[in-house]
Amino acid sequence: MPKDIEIRDIYLRLLLRKVEDRLGYTVKTSRDYLALSEAIKSSGSGSLSPTTLKRVWGYVRDTPGKHLSTLDTLSRFAGYPEGFHAFCRACDTEAGIDSGFAEKRMLDVFSLRIGEGVRIYWAPQRMLVLRAYGNCLFEVEESKNSKLKVGTRVRCARIIEGDSLVLDVLDSSGAPSLLYEAGKVNGIAWCKLSEKEPGR
Repeated sequence: MPKDIEIRDIYLRLLLRKVEDRLGYTVKTSRDYLALSEAIKSSGSGSLSPTTLKRVWGYVRDTPGKHLSTLDTLSRFAGYPEGFHAFCRACDTEAGIDSGFAEKRMLDVFSLRIGEGVRIYWAPQRMLVLRAYGNCLFEVEESKNSKLKVGTRVRCARIIEGDSLVLDVLDSSGAPSLLYEAGKVNGIAWCKLSEKEPGR
C-alpha cells in the first residue's frame, strides 16, 4: 500500500470513483450511503456500515474509517478481488493516476475555523459566499444569480476547484432537505475570505 499520505489519498479518490461507477451514481446523501452499504453486502464483497462509508467519503469528520480492511472491501466491490494493494497496482499499470486530477486545488473544509468565509464562483456570473459554522456546516452570506437565498444553511464536505460543488440544503431542524449543485458544466472556483464572527 502507498505509504505517502498524499499519494495514498490519490489512490483513495480513484477508488471512490470506481465504486461510484459501479453503483451508477455519485454518493452524496445519507440515503446514498445506506444504498451503497446494502449494495456492498449484496455483492458478497464484505460489509461496511453507512457510518464507515461516510467517514471514507469525508461526509462526516472522523479520521478512522480508512483502515486497510475497509479499503479492501471497497476494492473488491469495485472489481479488484485481491483488495486495495491490487487496485493500486492496477492503477499504476493502467497509468490510472491522472496528474491533472492530483493537482486540483482542494479546500480542506474541516480546517476552516468558525466564522471563516469562502467565496465560490461559477459560470455564468454566479457567486456564493459561505460562512463556516463548524462540522461542515455553512450559512449563505451572499448570493448572486443563485437559487440559494441569504441565510440558508447548507452542509458541504468537499470544495474542489474545477469540480462541481454539491451542497446539502438543510431545513429548519438541521436535516438535509434538498441537494444543490453549482458548476455542473465547468466546475467552480473558490477563494478564502477573512474571518467574521457568525451572526455579525
